[in-house]
Amino acid sequence: MGGLNFVRVATFLPVAAFGLAKVFKDSLSDVSDFLAPLVAIFHGVTHIGCIFPGCCHGYPYEWGLYSNNVQAICFPIQIVEAASSILIGVVLLFMIKKRVQTGKLYAWYLLLFGGTRFAWEFLRDNEKIWNGISELAFHALGAMIIGGVAVIVLNRFSGKAIKE
Repeated sequence: MGGLNFVRVATFLPVAAFGLAKVFKDSLSDVSDFLAPLVAIFHGVTHIGCIFPGCCHGYPYEWGLYSNNVQAICFPIQIVEAASSILIGVVLLFMIKKRVQTGKLYAWYLLLFGGTRFAWEFLRDNEKIWNGISELAFHALGAMIIGGVAVIVLNRFSGKAIKE
């Protein structure tokens, strides 16, 4: 159930970042930039762990990994998602190193994570609730939209005070 909860919680981690920023007397953008690659890499590592119990499996397939849950060989979506999440973390670390989009990295994380997770949900054997789309795919789509809007808004108002 870890992956299921993570998809739902990832969008709200900036709320925790706000609390951390207050505790450590740092800016929200610095704390969010710090958390973004860590969260992506953490997500990737946890999905490597999904291989062992056979959870988070893909559809039964002629090659892949054996899943205890369905007693069959399934497409290794855990490895695909782990690799994409770790890659997102590396991209975000590169953005920090090059000082690209600083203060906006968590928004970029949500955009990239939401987009990849939405795509990977079609390769998972999760219950589809509407038009072949799972509940978690809707959560991922929401994260992607929130991240995309945040990137646009933050770029638009970068260096400017937002008027109330």
